[in-house]
Amino acid sequence: MKSVVFLLKMMGVVVAIPFLIPVAIVLHRLDRRRLRKAANQAHCGSCGAILGSASLQRADEVWAEHVATLMRDRPGIRFRLIRHLRATCVVCGAEYDFDAARGVFVAMATVA
Repeated sequence: MKSVVFLLKMMGVVVAIPFLIPVAIVLHRLDRRRLRKAANQAHCGSCGAILGSASLQRADEVWAEHVATLMRDRPGIRFRLIRHLRATCVVCGAEYDFDAARGVFVAMATVA
């Protein structure tokens, strides 16, 4: 009986994957569009410049460097990371997280 239930679950997963992957792609694109729209309207709290799409790209680069450093320094470890850095001002380097509930960027506290 257990093998029948397992087989049915596996068949359900195989049938669902072709539907779930496109849904995940669409949701990712909608999320990126929402971030771009908010970034194009947000001003940096430090220098007053508009954050824009360049700040999102800079934050992606900084995050990729951070993850690469972690993986290089601690090989073989599987990290469970929560990304808080969503935008980095290209003028002054201020870092921002995105508050999805309000649809705004929030300045991150700097660690001294």
